[in-house]
Amino acid sequence: MSKDFSSIRIRRLMSLLKYLRNKKNFGASLKNIIHDCEYTSIRTLERDIKFLRDEFHAEIICDNSRPKKYYLLNEGNFYLNLDLNQKDIIALVSGLGMAGHFMPGLKNNCLKIWDKICEVLPDNLINFGHDIAESSSVAVQVSGMDSEIFEKVLDAVIKKCAIEFKYKSPIPGHVIKTHKLSAWNIFFKAHSWYLIAGNRDEILNFKIARISELKILFDEEFINPPENYSYENYIKSGWHVVPGEAKYFIKLILSEPIATITNEIKLNPSQKIIKLDSNTAELTANVPDLKEVARWVMSSAPCVKIVEPDELKELVKDLAKNIIIQHSDLL
Repeated sequence: MSKDFSSIRIRRLMSLLKYLRNKKNFGASLKNIIHDCEYTSIRTLERDIKFLRDEFHAEIICDNSRPKKYYLLNEGNFYLNLDLNQKDIIALVSGLGMAGHFMPGLKNNCLKIWDKICEVLPDNLINFGHDIAESSSVAVQVSGMDSEIFEKVLDAVIKKCAIEFKYKSPIPGHVIKTHKLSAWNIFFKAHSWYLIAGNRDEILNFKIARISELKILFDEEFINPPENYSYENYIKSGWHVVPGEAKYFIKLILSEPIATITNEIKLNPSQKIIKLDSNTAELTANVPDLKEVARWVMSSAPCVKIVEPDELKELVKDLAKNIIIQHSDLL
């Protein structure tokens, strides 16, 4: 697309497509298009229709009966309405940068999208976009994974399909187990992409980086999530990663700086923090997994004290013993 593809013509083409789209099966008469889309001549309209057909594969058919009408069957790939300002460019460049960083295999696609958009942007916005890209970076680590597996997972979620795959457990022994489930959602948390899948009896989540030999079972029945299932609530329910039903009530005493940091990031949607004094705060929450909380307590030592439950105290005690054993040469 050349630079002489002016913004005026872009708006005119968008207006024409929108007009034809709104007419749906009724079609739009030549006279009404000329008037309502503010064309100055029939020749200009016919040139625009030919351009949309040839360059963007739009399916626009003409009925030459009286009155002459045009019908839009398919809009092709003309989607852009580039009435953009600097904030729009910030959102666009940031979004493409993040998509390229977090979505495996899409970095080159994101660069190509930006190049296509640059073809119809004025130079000042192109330069502004390049400046943003060069002065910003996404530093969050992302677990490596097979991009083909990720694409199959995404395809199964979108098309609502059952899948079969092998999953390698991270626990000692690294047991590999085969699962046959319905693919419901994916989410990104703590450096990795996860799949939520299930059946009539359970909801499970899997780190996609540990999935192998995935097959989409197009002929298998797809089981919908239970009626009370909420995708957003489910992924937010975990303390760190592991989501699920809130089974445990925890109460912790936090000292600074963890007290302030935890209040800023909100680790769990159910958490409540009460300031006790200038240096300490009380945190309560309902969580689905205590092991994650125990590891977080250890990583936040010595700024966290467990009040309850006792099971969490025992988990932290075991972790502490293991640390002492592993670093006995320092004692």
